[in-house]
Amino acid sequence: MLSRTAVITLSLLGLLLLNVWLARLPWASLSAVYQENGLLEHGQLALAVLAALLAAGRAVRSESDFGRRLFAALALAFLAIVYREADFRACIAPGSLMHQLSYLLKYAIFPACYGYLLFLLLHCLRADPPRLLRFLFADIGVLLPLATALVLCAAALDKSLLDVPGPGRLVEEVLELNAYALLLLLVALGERRPTVTAAGPGVAGSARFPGPP
Repeated sequence: MLSRTAVITLSLLGLLLLNVWLARLPWASLSAVYQENGLLEHGQLALAVLAALLAAGRAVRSESDFGRRLFAALALAFLAIVYREADFRACIAPGSLMHQLSYLLKYAIFPACYGYLLFLLLHCLRADPPRLLRFLFADIGVLLPLATALVLCAAALDKSLLDVPGPGRLVEEVLELNAYALLLLLVALGERRPTVTAAGPGVAGSARFPGPP
């Protein structure tokens, strides 16, 4: 069975190879792929849905309050990403009841979710600051600020605050695709159970077993 380090390395290598392959495609004849609701956006949506489901599953299975709150916060964050990427309101007839309810979702329910997300993260910070900081900035946690930087760059391109050679829309979509892939990897492998050492009488050396998540 592959070690955690090997899985992380292979995943990042696979993402790098995907970017190399994308860079070699004849994008001049594939402009529909990176336009609104194109293939790249569908790929982003799929990654965000997987990350949301995985985070929710880890929140349910976690044996500690810290783990439950941490992954519940991540699940809420990915749910917001899914809502943004899916653009549900574009599929609803204007003036219909569902269209009116979508305003309630956008201006009432989701702000409440963001507030609860902040509450969960603050609770994790208060309960165990070193553990939260390790998750965010140590080991695989460095993927979070990296993914955040990619999303911010994509947003800057979307708002025409940055200028890049070639089709800016393509660069924006590829940056977001990479960011969501990194976040999926973070949710899948981050905050794993630490190992603790126990030695019994008459046992040479020590045995290692997982501690609580």
